Amino acid sequence: LRAERTYYGIVYEKEDRVVIRSDYFQNGLTGLAGQYALADLIETPQMLQADQPFFINDAENLPSLPEKIRHFYQKFKIRSLVSVPIIKDNKFVRTLNVASTAAREWTQDEKSIIQEVAERTWTVLEHVHAQEALRISEERYRIALKSAEMAAWDWDIVNDRVVWNDQHYLLLGMIPSDTEKSNDLFLKFIHPEDVERVNAAVRSAIRETGIYQEEFRIIEHYFFIQKKRF
Repeated sequence: LRAERTYYGIVYEKEDRVVIRSDYFQNGLTGLAGQYALADLIETPQMLQADQPFFINDAENLPSLPEKIRHFYQKFKIRSLVSVPIIKDNKFVRTLNVASTAAREWTQDEKSIIQEVAERTWTVLEHVHAQEALRISEERYRIALKSAEMAAWDWDIVNDRVVWNDQHYLLLGMIPSDTEKSNDLFLKFIHPEDVERVNAAVRSAIRETGIYQEEFRIIEHYFFIQKKRF
């Protein structure tokens, strides 16, 4: 496409802003990562109205271009541009923008290629952002458990494999490890008088309620098990 700059705009229509987290640009150009009002980027409100790709062949010789926008394009050496909206659940969420420092007549083939790239990359971007959100959520969860000195565990009921967090080992007086455990191992730490009651609560959670909440004694230790959904 012989373009010198490419970037995604994240659209927050209700908040009247567009966020550009990063952009690819060739040497000699200035990055435009940052936060902008919708009106700062003429392609965004245009696409919001028309719900279709927007293009400029020559920003320097476009009489209808507002002076503020013209200065913005001059600052970042954007003279021609194709901007494609990315729609998710009937909502305008992102734009893929391809810009050149020179005036040019964008062909229909070029516009189609940019639109196809936008559609294909959306799924990848969505997956990456979901993975990042999950990583952050898990990290916050880990920090909260550590701060409260709480134990956590995950149990694969079908294969009877249990994974404990480090605090779980420490509460039982054990050294943390990455090896999987079985539920039977944990039962050995429960006071003999409480084992049957705990087992009954587990069976009830699996077969009926889906919620496990039980208070019991362990050998040399004592703690309370909060709700756990199966």
